[in-house]
Amino acid sequence: MTNVPSKVSIIVPVYNVENYLAKCLDSLINQTHQNIEILVVNDGSKDNSEQIIQEYAQKYPEKIKPFIKENGGLSDARNFGIDRATGDYLGFVDSDDYVTPTMFEEMLSLAEKHQAKMVICNIQKVDQNGNITQKLTQIPNMPEKIDLEKSFSVFSDLSYFACNKLFKKRTF
Repeated sequence: MTNVPSKVSIIVPVYNVENYLAKCLDSLINQTHQNIEILVVNDGSKDNSEQIIQEYAQKYPEKIKPFIKENGGLSDARNFGIDRATGDYLGFVDSDDYVTPTMFEEMLSLAEKHQAKMVICNIQKVDQNGNITQKLTQIPNMPEKIDLEKSFSVFSDLSYFACNKLFKKRTF
C-alpha cells in the first residue's frame, strides 16, 4: 500500500490586497510539500483581487480553490475556509504575506514526528524591498517539543499570529 503524504489546507483570506496577492499565492504554489490545497477566500474585495484569484485558479486548478463571500472580516473569512478545508492539517497565510518554499514541509514534518496538534515557527517582517526589518522569535531557546499539559503557561509567551502555526484539523 502506498503511503500518501498528509494534506495541508492553507487558508488565505483576501480583502483589497491586489498589490500583494500574486507574491503571496506564488509562495504557496511553490511549496516543497506538494499535497496542499490553497483556499483563497475573497471577503468582499472592491479592488482587482478577484481577477488575480481567478487567474491563479485557472492556472493551478489542482491547488487553488477560490471562494467569494460577503465581507465579514478576517476571522469570518478564516472560519469560512476552515469549513471547506479537506486537509489533515490547517495553515493560515494572510494575503499580504509570503512564506518560504519549505515552510509547510518543515512544519508538517515536525507535526508528524511529534504527533503534535500545533506547530509554531518564527516570523520575519520585511519591507517592500525584501529587507528584514524585524525577527519575531516565538520563545527564545524553545525546545522542539513542548507538552502543554505540563507547561501550559507557555501559551502566554506565544504570539497572536495565525500565519506562523500549523494545526491538526481535528483540533477544530
